[in-house]
Amino acid sequence: MVPINKNIIDILQLYEFSMAIGKSFNYKENCDSLLKLIMSRKDLEACWIYSYSEEHCRVSYSIPTTRTPKLLECDKVILKDIHYQNKHISHPITQDIQLIAPLKLKGGSVAIFNLKDQGLLFLYSSRKQEFSQIELNQLSPIIDKFTLSLQGALIFSKREELLVSLEKQNQELSDYAHIVSHDLKSPIRNIEALTSWIKEDYKSVIDSSGIETFNLIGDNLEKMDNLIDGILRYSTIDKTVDEKHPINLNDLVAKTIETIVLPEHSVVKIICDLPVINGDAFRLQQLFQNLIENALKYNDKPAPLVEIGSREIEDGFEFFVRDNGKGIDKTHYDKIFQVFQSLDEDQKSTGIGLSVVKKIVSYYAGDIWLESKLNEGTTFYFTLKNDA
Repeated sequence: MVPINKNIIDILQLYEFSMAIGKSFNYKENCDSLLKLIMSRKDLEACWIYSYSEEHCRVSYSIPTTRTPKLLECDKVILKDIHYQNKHISHPITQDIQLIAPLKLKGGSVAIFNLKDQGLLFLYSSRKQEFSQIELNQLSPIIDKFTLSLQGALIFSKREELLVSLEKQNQELSDYAHIVSHDLKSPIRNIEALTSWIKEDYKSVIDSSGIETFNLIGDNLEKMDNLIDGILRYSTIDKTVDEKHPINLNDLVAKTIETIVLPEHSVVKIICDLPVINGDAFRLQQLFQNLIENALKYNDKPAPLVEIGSREIEDGFEFFVRDNGKGIDKTHYDKIFQVFQSLDEDQKSTGIGLSVVKKIVSYYAGDIWLESKLNEGTTFYFTLKNDA
């Protein structure tokens, strides 16, 4: 009969082991937390994990630190045979075990735990002829939980690698956008200057058709210049430092309207009091400016009207920019937020403005959508949290 005190000690030890699992998403730190504790409590001398796939077989963790031995194909077969048994076993230190061990073993035995897709865990003792079935059974649920934590650590590691890779690619794209814009703007300015000189120097011999051609060149140069500026704005929306402070949107939107060249007979007005939110003035100004300019640019009415307002919602504010323009067909709702997509045949349209709007709203974890009726107008809605 097992003494009650021994059962209590075993239970407390298993609880201690369980609490040591998953303290870190780092693979090595996760292994250290549990396996060093098991080695200490079970008086073990070494442990290691073999991870393998069709391409490789390696020691992914070991105490003491070792190097991965050069395994022959027959050695890999031994490991896979143990793995495919799909159970936890005790094994004496035989020649086969010596061949696949990453360190020199002096007799004793190993407990081998199947970590499923994470490989095999070996616990070594030179003082045990074998690990009892009771010891294996006691550790079994702990190792199963440990296996899940290793899977989580691997997913986290891949996620971190992906994030680092994406961040690097985004930075490279941002740098590339700046370089390209500089390289493109210079020849555009040169072409603009040359065509202007030619137009002026030879105005007496250029007919109306030639003037029209020069005007078309000018329009295309202006579009290209706007396109480059738009790409720069789009690529830097989520890269610049976010300097948040209280922004009175009544003042910001009013100043934004003052900077826009309004078409004749057009009216842009704030129809209700806008809130004060904690945010970045530059991004918020870009957000409202692009929406207002878009509402004016695609308005076919003799007296264009744009109205701006907001209402409080549970976790922030819902804003709207409403116009009385030509409206947008429902089949184009998703398309208009894509980069370089424009529903208008206007040669000067770059198709970037609403992409910038969506990127700013997404940057602040908000939503944007629209409602529209053909020949009656469009309303863009977007949400911002109190702390944008």
